[in-house]
Amino acid sequence: MNAEAGGAAVVELDPEERLDLLLRDLRSTRRGLSSREAARRLVRYGPNELRRRGGRRWP
Repeated sequence: MNAEAGGAAVVELDPEERLDLLLRDLRSTRRGLSSREAARRLVRYGPNELRRRGGRRWP
């Protein structure tokens, strides 16, 4: 729904719609990935972990 407020258009966003778009883009569901899809992504992309790259360490 659009409305005029002080000359600027105000757009109301439905958070559920945004979530559905994100899940679509990630090719996932609200229940997560199936075991088969998780295994396929593990083979293709590797484990979901961060790696340290040397350099300066924060205290």
